[in-house]
Amino acid sequence: MRDVEAEIDGKVNSMVKHNILFKFLNDETLTATERLSRVAPCFTFFVLGFHDLQNLVLKYPAAEAEMDRVKKAINAHCTEDATHWPWFLADLKTLGLDREATFTSSVKYLWSKATQMQRWSCYQFAILAGRASDPILRYVFLLSLEVNGRALFSKFLELAEKSEDETGKELLYFGRTHFARESGSLHGEEAIENELLEMKLHPETRAQALEIAMKALEVQDAEWNELARAAYANIKL
Repeated sequence: MRDVEAEIDGKVNSMVKHNILFKFLNDETLTATERLSRVAPCFTFFVLGFHDLQNLVLKYPAAEAEMDRVKKAINAHCTEDATHWPWFLADLKTLGLDREATFTSSVKYLWSKATQMQRWSCYQFAILAGRASDPILRYVFLLSLEVNGRALFSKFLELAEKSEDETGKELLYFGRTHFARESGSLHGEEAIENELLEMKLHPETRAQALEIAMKALEVQDAEWNELARAAYANIKL
């Protein structure tokens, strides 16, 4: 499994170097607060969609999970990950985005062409989760998302700390509170994760796992590019 992890790390490192989202996040012609304020609106569907993915799609039935320690660990991880979205809503307010808007204009934006890759990525993840019903495959799927998330939130943390210096206001989702819970691994399941990572996979299983992980990262790459395009356009509701 370690070689699969290495492939995931390599793909994520390439995304960080080449995806235009990181070009935008590194653009110092804008303040850190401005950069986060421009990214956040487009990110909304994905953040809340990811919450649903964790709660409604990736978890195994409770009775089934009780019979399998890997499935139980995955469920515990998903339960934890599904609690992060309130920090995002708090940050929208802190960033000054909680302004008056009609319900219809908000719906129109969240389901517009400008945000279609945010929606598509959630739907693609649901499809991949269905393909990864085996707990080993589902773990690798989650691992790809966690390694990717750790890379993105490392950059968000850097900007959130600069934003706090600019405004005196703490950001939770983009800042330290969330980053402390983005370990890049299964939450609180280190022993099981180490066992999984040291496991020697059957060649067919390895091929399936790697295919799912790379597809998940390709989807995330497209979603990141859209975040950057929306941020550069500074699209408003």
